[in-house]
Amino acid sequence: MEVVDFVDYSENTIKVEKLLAELKNLLLNRRFQEAVELCHMLSTEVRLLKLVIKLAHENHELDQ
Repeated sequence: MEVVDFVDYSENTIKVEKLLAELKNLLLNRRFQEAVELCHMLSTEVRLLKLVIKLAHENHELDQ
């Protein structure tokens, strides 16, 4: 199994942060339908972030 030296989860984290900020603005502006639709994209990005974090954890465990 090939070991990746570094797993960059920053891109996924930034995407989630941006989507959360956008969601907050939609909710503050009472644009609930758009907020619901954005939640689908946010869920996908959070799942991708979770996978990248798991990969980083597995690589860290292999280094120990």
